[in-house]
Amino acid sequence: FEGNFRVLTVENAEKLTDEAQNALLKTLEEPPSKAVIVLVTPLFGALIPTVASRCRGVRFGLLPEDQVVAHLVAQGTDPTQATSLARLCRGALGIALSMQASPDDLARREEAVELFLDLPGRDLWGATDTAQRLEKLKVGGVESMIGLGTTVYRDLLVLCGGAPELICHDRHLARLQEQAGKLTSKQIMSLLKAFAEADEHRASNVNPKILLQRLCMRLAKGGA
Repeated sequence: FEGNFRVLTVENAEKLTDEAQNALLKTLEEPPSKAVIVLVTPLFGALIPTVASRCRGVRFGLLPEDQVVAHLVAQGTDPTQATSLARLCRGALGIALSMQASPDDLARREEAVELFLDLPGRDLWGATDTAQRLEKLKVGGVESMIGLGTTVYRDLLVLCGGAPELICHDRHLARLQEQAGKLTSKQIMSLLKAFAEADEHRASNVNPKILLQRLCMRLAKGGA
């Protein structure tokens, strides 16, 4: 209260609706004197372009897995679960803590992993049904869903390379090994390319529902 500057922190800025972000826009354009406004978000792409363009991005590095595990264990988490959460969050402690505090969110993520694993080889209607089920799970926005799916297929590639100790989704090891046995490294790379292209389209503001449906169809067809 005695400093020269006032600081306003907006946590989870990615959860602001477009209307709320637009309402904030004028303040960002002409902030009060000696005021600093900090928007905190793990999903910078979720901010509307007019807001993002008026912010200076400051990225924080990810923590090593052992540090995330140690912090979760210190919070009372079972060591085995802490290791799984650390791998899932990929160094983002805040995400690990959120999953720890929200078992329902974690369960939805696990269900989404299974849905992604079931996609290769499905027909058009099956892919469309999977896209609808993924959308209903509401695992963050489409950016989060693309990121989650990418980690699933990255795990398949890691297994093809003979390094099961490096996978993120160790709870699904048997299912991952089953799917990895059906795909070549080249096919998995093609599937990962589909995720990368979907993320590019997302950044271009393609309709999320259409984007997710198209991604599922490409995964069902082997990335073609």
